[in-house]
Amino acid sequence: MTEQTPIICDACATIATSPGTTVPHQQMQVEGEPAVNADGSFDTSYRCVECNTLWVSHTDRWGCAGGFQLLPNIKSS
Repeated sequence: MTEQTPIICDACATIATSPGTTVPHQQMQVEGEPAVNADGSFDTSYRCVECNTLWVSHTDRWGCAGGFQLLPNIKSS
């Protein structure tokens, strides 16, 4: 049995390879409310509706966005 590699859309691939990208692409939707940390910073979760890729964007307490990071997409059985 061959393990398949997940495929992400071109827009998500661009974000993944572009350092400092802080703007979500058009197919990314916010998932729930941002998680606010004790220091006033917050993390916003996104899901791409085209390829189902999960992202998080960290914003520091001064409002400066730190770009996107991929999140694991774990399917429950």
